[in-house]
Amino acid sequence: MKKIAFFGTVLLMLFFLASCGSKPVAEVDTNLDAPTVTDELDDSNKSSVESVDEIKARIEKARELAINAGAKENAGELLARIDSEYDEFCANPNGDGKDIEKHYLALSAYLNATKAKKKIDDNNFADYSRADYDKGVAKLSETDILITSKTLKTDELLNSSQEAYSSFNKVLTIAYKKLAKDERVEAFNAKKDADSVKAGVSQKEKYTEGVEAFKKGDSLYSMQNPESALSSYTDSKDIFTNLYVSVSEKRAAAQLAIENAKKKVEESKQNAEKADKEAPITEPVDGIEDADAVLLEDDKFENPEEAVIEIDEDLDEETVREEQ
Repeated sequence: MKKIAFFGTVLLMLFFLASCGSKPVAEVDTNLDAPTVTDELDDSNKSSVESVDEIKARIEKARELAINAGAKENAGELLARIDSEYDEFCANPNGDGKDIEKHYLALSAYLNATKAKKKIDDNNFADYSRADYDKGVAKLSETDILITSKTLKTDELLNSSQEAYSSFNKVLTIAYKKLAKDERVEAFNAKKDADSVKAGVSQKEKYTEGVEAFKKGDSLYSMQNPESALSSYTDSKDIFTNLYVSVSEKRAAAQLAIENAKKKVEESKQNAEKADKEAPITEPVDGIEDADAVLLEDDKFENPEEAVIEIDEDLDEETVREEQ
């Protein structure tokens, strides 16, 4: 009996162990999709992926720069070549379109570099920065070669065209800064001449216009726009110069009239003295006032010194910039 009970117990234990071994360790939901790379991207990575519309907008912006630089008028064939690349992309969007964008940007830089060189040559500005000018010429020639090749070498083309434009732009900036500073001195001196004839009193509106043009020049210079600053300083100089000439001529004419009047007064005085000796007047006569009579009320004139608007003689670029 004991053996039977022992074997029964053993069988029950084996059955129990077998049941435990057959039970799944954990339940698996087979309806869940397998994880993908997209699911593992964080929000910042998702937002960095451009849509086709965003790519097109970026390319369109670069194309507009080329158009504004004169691509239609001066580089029609090259523009059409890049437009063809863009049309193919629009028909079958593939990639990020950056090569097409760079081609438009290179075209824009190339045309701007060409215009900058012409301005330098027309105004004999090359010697203001010969090293930059020579570098610009070399890079522009390099760009010419790259543009005529059958396959556009994107990065090389963009780099050479942008370096050409940057070099020529340095020459223009240096030249116009020098010219603007010199013109500012001329404008300041012209204002001193206008102040010497009290132009702020007799021609206040025009005088103020000259001062405003001068200050505008300072503002433009501080904003790194020396070419426009030069134009404003020239306007100011011309206004003050014309004021000086105009007021001086009027003052000269007035002075001449005063001298003539003094002569006439002196002649009248002499005639009167002669008449008094020959036929003195003893009774009051209508129309002839006593010598001490007040004929006009005192007039109050504007103080000429108060009409002068002060401007700084020296151009403090840092101060002007801080005032903006």
